[in-house]
Amino acid sequence: GERWVPVVIALREGPALPGATKHWPLHVRALPGDTVLGMQTFDVIPVVDEAPLWTMLLHTVLMDQGNAGLNSALAEVALNGKAKGLCILHGRPDATTMAGWSWGNGPVLRFDDALLLDARSLMAQRMFPSTPPPQGDWFSAPLLMHSVESEQAAARRGQRAIRKLEAFRTGEMDASEVFDAHLFARALALSELLGVQSAMDWWDLRFLVDSVSERLVPIPLHITTHAPISSLFAEGPAGARRSVAQGREITMRALADPEINALYIGYLDTFSTPGWWEAELARISARIEPLR
Repeated sequence: GERWVPVVIALREGPALPGATKHWPLHVRALPGDTVLGMQTFDVIPVVDEAPLWTMLLHTVLMDQGNAGLNSALAEVALNGKAKGLCILHGRPDATTMAGWSWGNGPVLRFDDALLLDARSLMAQRMFPSTPPPQGDWFSAPLLMHSVESEQAAARRGQRAIRKLEAFRTGEMDASEVFDAHLFARALALSELLGVQSAMDWWDLRFLVDSVSERLVPIPLHITTHAPISSLFAEGPAGARRSVAQGREITMRALADPEINALYIGYLDTFSTPGWWEAELARISARIEPLR
């Protein structure tokens, strides 16, 4: 039942993973019309801890609840005859992924984190504590657009969406005017239910432009690290004047919108209802069987 599938392999952008510095993550892209385990583009990440289990569970629950989620798979990987061991394949937003959703063909927007990575590199080289350079802030991150099709309608949607995101960043528009409020609030609540708040960090978020409403659909990328959370988004930073933790700027700005805040609290209340999680696990049990 095996078959050969031609693919393009490159190094995945971003830093190496802690604990896997000898196995740099790879980015794989199958040719148009081909897929590998149901994915056209994906990252190959060495498994070094339990983070892959949490990210697969998060995206399975997101899709079951009607949100945008990404596919993934566990596989033994070899490259040029050399075994890389057990890896998780992290699906990426692409034409194949969008075809399985109901929001059209995009485009997909993201905030570029290249300046952030440069700022972190500069800070790591300093021998004394100092204020991080401002180019690493969300407010300085350029907006990038990826379109799976070159049609003019998608390009025009993308330009309008970029103007909305910039207006949201400057405070001229509320989050509920820019994003799909229900999808954003539900993604926030589910990330907290599973203790994976880092999935909502701005550098790991992608935004699909709904072809009909032109609201932005949040797409969390797969997480590569996992740690217990110390507080809920709704609790906010400890102390009235404490700055928002880096990465949570979009989340906290969105929760300042009364509509999204109310939806988020409502979803938290629903998900904490006795028996809800047990019913959810029963519903997705077949899809998470590989995690067992």
